[in-house]
Amino acid sequence: MSRSDLCWFLRECLVEHCFLDDVEAKRYSGHSARAGGATEFIKTRIPRHIIMGLAGVTSEGWIATYDRVSLDRRLAVSSSFGF
Repeated sequence: MSRSDLCWFLRECLVEHCFLDDVEAKRYSGHSARAGGATEFIKTRIPRHIIMGLAGVTSEGWIATYDRVSLDRRLAVSSSFGF
C-alpha cells in the first residue's frame, strides 16, 4: 500500500470509527504504522535490505531510527560493553 493510500485509509477510519471530523483526522499520518512495522521486522530479524525495500527507503540510517527493540535487547547490548 502506498503512503498516500495508507494515510487516506487511516483518516477515513478515524472519521468513521473514532468520530473525528475531517480537519482533526488530517492531523494523522501513517508514521506510527510504518515505525511499528519496521520495529517488528527488526525484532524478527528480517534482513535489512528487505525492510528497506518494503519501506521504500534507501538509507540504512532510516532503519536505525526505527530499531525500537525491547528493553531486554537494549540492555544486553549495553551489558556487552560493560555498562
